[in-house]
Amino acid sequence: MNVNYITDSYGKQSAVIVPIAEWKEIMESLVKMKRKIEILTGLKEAVEEVNMAKEGKLKLKSFKEFLDEN
Repeated sequence: MNVNYITDSYGKQSAVIVPIAEWKEIMESLVKMKRKIEILTGLKEAVEEVNMAKEGKLKLKSFKEFLDEN
């Protein structure tokens, strides 16, 4: 990665300049990671709900009830 750092008068880094092509790649990767996290989080919650239902701590909705939500 080819980046340039901007420093203040004390030599402390205050900003980074990233070539636009590399920035676009970074942002594309970020979007993909966010989507993956959303999917994995949803799956984790679903597994937790099923486990709670198996333990009798949660009543699952019917498919119709699920589709009729908001």
